[in-house]
Amino acid sequence: MNSAQVFALLYMATVMAAGTKNKASEAVSDPCSEIQFDEQLAAYFENEVSAAKHQLEANKNVQRSWNLLQYLVMDNLKSKAAAALAAYGSVVNIREENTINAASQKLLAAAKLLRQRAANVSAAFQLQSGGEIKLGTPDIDNGAKSITQADAGCNYDAITKSVATARCDATQRKTDTITAAAMSAETLDTIQLLTPAYTTTIAIKASAYSKGTPASSHTTYTFNNCQDTGGSASATLGATHALGIHVKAVGTAPATEKTTLKPTSDNKCPDEDSQTELTPIKNLARAICLARQAKLTTPRPLSAVGYTELQKNEEFKAIASIFLTNGEGQLDPEKDKQQINELIKETYGPNDEHFRKSYVEALDNKKWEFKIIKNKIEGSVTELANGENAALALAYYASKMKTGCGKPSAHTPIISNEVEKCKEDTEKDKCTEDKDCEHKVKASPLWLAFFLF
Repeated sequence: MNSAQVFALLYMATVMAAGTKNKASEAVSDPCSEIQFDEQLAAYFENEVSAAKHQLEANKNVQRSWNLLQYLVMDNLKSKAAAALAAYGSVVNIREENTINAASQKLLAAAKLLRQRAANVSAAFQLQSGGEIKLGTPDIDNGAKSITQADAGCNYDAITKSVATARCDATQRKTDTITAAAMSAETLDTIQLLTPAYTTTIAIKASAYSKGTPASSHTTYTFNNCQDTGGSASATLGATHALGIHVKAVGTAPATEKTTLKPTSDNKCPDEDSQTELTPIKNLARAICLARQAKLTTPRPLSAVGYTELQKNEEFKAIASIFLTNGEGQLDPEKDKQQINELIKETYGPNDEHFRKSYVEALDNKKWEFKIIKNKIEGSVTELANGENAALALAYYASKMKTGCGKPSAHTPIISNEVEKCKEDTEKDKCTEDKDCEHKVKASPLWLAFFLF
């Protein structure tokens, strides 16, 4: 492919992209299409917030599951590994939650304005729609029963318009153009909405009639010579025998206006610093631009973390330097990099597949069971850690941690009620004031109390 062909392809791609931009906004031409546009863009922002919060909650489930897993595994190293992952997950989730909460405020503020706008247009659509106009019963202002003088007039106390419920039917919905895909910043940088007049002004189209002295023989004409027909003029309206008004229509025709959503050259949103009251379209444009600048993103699934990634993650290495040591004290993340890398490799390696089986799939591929009094509780690690009995499960399994020389050994799980308590035996003699008791679980068959394997 030569340079001319490449240029032609790029040009065509640019033209096609430009041709699809703002299609949704340009489709707004009447109340129904604007209501559809406003609600679609509001839903777009709301769905972004919902997706981010949904994934955050899923990540919290994983973190809580790792926290429980540390008390379930029967290997000291794996217990520490799960504890380190739980700590890492907690740090990540707190950071993500703060970011989501800050950004969500702007997205939901824009969505709220769009919903309010749709409601206002819907109300205006009801009032501006065609209906039956009634002039009521007019009175002659001179109190006479009939009009015999040129200066007589007609008084209308209650001209009304009655409308049926206005609805947008399927034929008025532009489902092929006003779509969720058309609401992104890449496809929408201008909005086109109805002008303020449609939601704030009701136009009245009417004709007024007045004639000189009606013939004395015409003492009564449509409520004593005052016109009361709202929808169509009388055949003699405006002749010598009648006067009054003829209201032809009540309602404002829809018209549209445009404004940009693009930030200015200094990356500020349109009217961002304005202290004056903005028109509805300008107010919406500012809110939409600010929502986009918040740059809310859906968190990466915590369950997608892997061994290879952890090897390179400095934040996790700092956590590992505390959790994965063998009682020799904390490691310095700067000075002891090689030792920390070796600990991570030994604990989580040798590859991503092994990590996933041990710390991700293990959360769901096995059922656990325990009893509180006579109540049996069972489920996978994920189900126990995040279900209605999560507190009981954590308390139960955490209470089964064994102790050494009267001191808690936080990462060594008990696997039966008979397992050691630093008794007076040869191993107890090895416990000193300077060294924790590290009794090993014998290889003899032991039953895990109430566990279901």
